Amino acid sequence: MRFDAWVMNSAVFSFAAQAKPAWQQEWENTLAAAKKEGQVTVYISGYEAVLPHFEKEFPEIKVTAVTARGNQLGQRLLSERRAEKYLADVVSSGANPNYQVFYLAKVLDPIKPALILPEVSDQTKWYLKTHQYSDPESQYVFNYVGSATYGAVNYNSKAVNEKEFHSYWDLLNPKWKGKVEARDIREAGPGAGNTRFSIITPILGRRLFANCSARWT
Repeated sequence: MRFDAWVMNSAVFSFAAQAKPAWQQEWENTLAAAKKEGQVTVYISGYEAVLPHFEKEFPEIKVTAVTARGNQLGQRLLSERRAEKYLADVVSSGANPNYQVFYLAKVLDPIKPALILPEVSDQTKWYLKTHQYSDPESQYVFNYVGSATYGAVNYNSKAVNEKEFHSYWDLLNPKWKGKVEARDIREAGPGAGNTRFSIITPILGRRLFANCSARWT
């Protein structure tokens, strides 16, 4: 190859490299470092179903997952931190531990510097065109999911006809008495906050449990 052609090709390659957006270069560097390390430890509660998709997209990175309820993960992480053990790379433990445990214990760093991809960092793409946080400083507890939810209801398709249910009140049909199981709402997790709100709100709570009592007795 002629020297002038080599110089021109090198210049074109250099320009193309420099033309990459800063976020893309940072993402590629982060991904390369992750692949070099070869493993990521994830503490996760309730969203374990996403892990196989991550492994499929990034087969070079082995996922080591620790699953438990959010409050259990919160206490475990604080215990590990006190022992100066930093074992988790990524934590998804729900809103309650993030604020009530990690934030109040002042163990969090600002999250914004870790947001790389433009669909995440560009606030105009989010609800009300801004990032939502739970903490008053708007730095530490990033609310990336917002939905109207009252927990999940699961049923045995061999014992229950789904067409019998049109609202939550249908769960109070006397025929289901003694056949419905619920977890302890005193522990953090999906739906617990909504139920506790009903209990501590006098008017709503009285109406709700009066109806429950009337329908199941």
